[in-house]
Amino acid sequence: MNVSSRLLGFLLLASCLFLGGFSPLEGQVPSGNGSGDFLPPVFYPVAENPTDMSLGDFNQDGIPDLIIATEDDGQIQVLLGNGDGSFDSNQIPTVLLPQEIRETYLGYFDGDDVMDLLVTTEELNNIYLLRGLDTGAFEDPELIYVHSESIGSISTGDINEDGQDDIVLSSICGIVGCGTTRILMSDSSGNLQLDPVVYPDSLQVLVRDLDEDGDLDLLLGSSLMAVYLNDGNGNLSEFQQIPVTYEIDQLLLIDVFEDNPDGVGILDVVCLIDGGDGLAFLPGFGDGSFGSPVERYGDELDFAEDLVAAQLDGNGTPDLLFFSRAADEMVILRGHGLDGVPYQQFSTYPLPPDPVCMEVADFNNDGVLDVVLASGSEDLITVFIGIEAQAEFRRGDANADGFFNLADPITVLEALFVPGGGVSGCADAFDANDDGILDLADPVSSLMFLFANGARLPEPFPDCGDDPSSDTLECQLSLSGPCP
Repeated sequence: MNVSSRLLGFLLLASCLFLGGFSPLEGQVPSGNGSGDFLPPVFYPVAENPTDMSLGDFNQDGIPDLIIATEDDGQIQVLLGNGDGSFDSNQIPTVLLPQEIRETYLGYFDGDDVMDLLVTTEELNNIYLLRGLDTGAFEDPELIYVHSESIGSISTGDINEDGQDDIVLSSICGIVGCGTTRILMSDSSGNLQLDPVVYPDSLQVLVRDLDEDGDLDLLLGSSLMAVYLNDGNGNLSEFQQIPVTYEIDQLLLIDVFEDNPDGVGILDVVCLIDGGDGLAFLPGFGDGSFGSPVERYGDELDFAEDLVAAQLDGNGTPDLLFFSRAADEMVILRGHGLDGVPYQQFSTYPLPPDPVCMEVADFNNDGVLDVVLASGSEDLITVFIGIEAQAEFRRGDANADGFFNLADPITVLEALFVPGGGVSGCADAFDANDDGILDLADPVSSLMFLFANGARLPEPFPDCGDDPSSDTLECQLSLSGPCP
C-alpha cells in the first residue's frame, strides 16, 4: 500500500472516530478508493442457519461490526470487527428470541444515541426491539408490535424529526388480498406508537428524502408506485402515482443517470423485479417525482437478491452489487451513468452454496470497500477484501521509460537474480504474462514477443491502462511516470 493510501485510510478512520464511530445511515451509499476488484475470499464460521445480517459499529470503536440472525433457533450473534477484516464472535453473548428470525433492522429508537436492533419473526409477524448498549451487547428482546398480516418490508427513519427513528411496514399479499401500509411513530420518549393514518398496500417501502428538501418522505412499491412527501412536520401527502406492470422485490434510491434523462446528483429509483430476474429504473426529477420505468439487465440477473449500491472506486455513479441464488455467485454491475446507460460491464465471484445476505463496508480500515456475505446452509460468512486502485501502467515496461524494448526484460532479470536487486515502481509492469507471479516466465514472454514472433503481451499493452485481472501485485508510480 502506498503512502497516500495509508494516509487516506488514517483520515477516514480518524473522521469516523471524531464523528462518534462507524454508523452507516440507511440508504447511505458507501464509497472507497478501490479498484472494484477483490482478493480471494476468507471464510469464518458463524451460528447455525444464518438468515439475515446487519452492519454497524455496535461497541462504538470506529470499526464495522456484524450481527448474524439465525432462522431455526432464533439466535442473534454479534461479531465485533477487529479492524483487519476479521471478526471476534466470543466477546458478546448470544441473544435468543422465542421465534424464528426473519430479518433485522438497525436504528435509534430510544433516544440514547446507541444503535438499537429491530427484529421481525418468521411466522407470527411479531416485531421485537433489542436496545443497544455501548459495549456492543443488546438488552433482552421486547415485543413492541404484533402485525395483523405477514410483514413484507420495513424501512426506518426519523419521519417526525424528533431525533428518534420511526418504522414503516408493508404487508405481503395473501389469498384475500393485500394489507395496508402502517407507521410506528416515535413519541419522543423512547416509545413507538401506531400512527392512525392508513396508507395503501405495498410490497416494498422506502423512507428517504425523495425531493431533497431535508425531510424524509415515503415511497411505496406495488402495482402503483406511490410517492408521499413530508411537509416538514411528519405529515405525509400523496404526490405521485406511477403504474408498474411487475412485482417489485426491492427498492433503492441512488443516482444512476448522470446526463440522460436527468443529471448529476438527481436521485433515481432502482427496482429489483420479477423474482430477481431484472431491474427497472425510474429517473428522478429532483422534486420528488419520477419518470416512467424502464426495464433492463434481464440477461445479467438470475434469481438476484440483496441489491447494495456502493462507489467502489469513489467516482461517478455507484456500482451495484448483489448475489445470485441460482448461480451461487456475487455479481458487480459497474456504474456508468452516461448516455442513459446505468451500468456497463460486470464481474462475478463464486460463493459457497445458499447465499442469504450481504453487506459492504471498509472492514480493514484501508480506505477500500470490502464485502461480506453469509451462507445459510454452510453456516459461515465469506469476506472479500477489496483491492486498492492501481495506477495505470504499460505491461512489459519494467524500467518505466515509456518504451518496450530489450532493456525491460533485462530489468526483470536483474530484479529476479542479481543480489540486492528487486522490484521497484509498478510490479504489474514486470508481470509480462499477467499470471500474477513474478518469475522467469515474464522476461521470457517479453523476449519471445520482441525477437521470436511470440504472443502479444496481455492488456494493458502497448498503451497505458488499468490491470484487467485481479492479483496481489501493486502498481506504484510517481506523477512523472510514463503513463498520465
